[in-house]
Amino acid sequence: MSFKSIGINTYNVMVFDLETQKIKYWHESYQLWESQVKGFLLSTNEFMALSKDGINLLSLGNSGGRVVKDKDGLERFIHPLGACNYLKIEKDNHLKFACQFYDDRQIKVQDQYEDTTGQTQFTDIFKIKVNEITLRELMLVQSIYSCGTASEISNLVRLQPDPKIFFKVFLELGLKSLVSYLAFDNRSMRSLLDEGNEKYFSADFPVFFK
Repeated sequence: MSFKSIGINTYNVMVFDLETQKIKYWHESYQLWESQVKGFLLSTNEFMALSKDGINLLSLGNSGGRVVKDKDGLERFIHPLGACNYLKIEKDNHLKFACQFYDDRQIKVQDQYEDTTGQTQFTDIFKIKVNEITLRELMLVQSIYSCGTASEISNLVRLQPDPKIFFKVFLELGLKSLVSYLAFDNRSMRSLLDEGNEKYFSADFPVFFK
């Protein structure tokens, strides 16, 4: 199901589970109410939305993905919405992809329920902010893999001007932060989770690590 929302200027695509009658995926993107937009469900299980801004393509599957070319001829990898299912706390939770603005893309794990009046309500369980990786951040990731010892990794972590990069979440890393990869190194984790870095922590976007 797809629809526009007046007032908040969004275009919404919802995928429902017919057995539970609950939402599985909810993708919300920016779309002026006054502008025309048309959506099509393709035989490839992808949803294509056409507007004056161009083409938006969503993969509604659970696994895999594919490479497409954008308007500039650059290759882009489409991640399926279902690839984020592991983020759910319960099976009947759903994922809301809030993508109104490119620099503020969020994935929300939500619970859907009926209140005492029979109205459907949604509650955020937790949220993840998806960041665009920069060349410097990509080089740092490669540098971590090039380190020969845990001591070299710890030194590299402490040498960064601020730890913000380690708390960011990138699609290129499978929707994980670098904290997940550094959890094996106690020294790095003590440095990153030190009280002196409290200003980089956000209750809205919690940090998870094993």
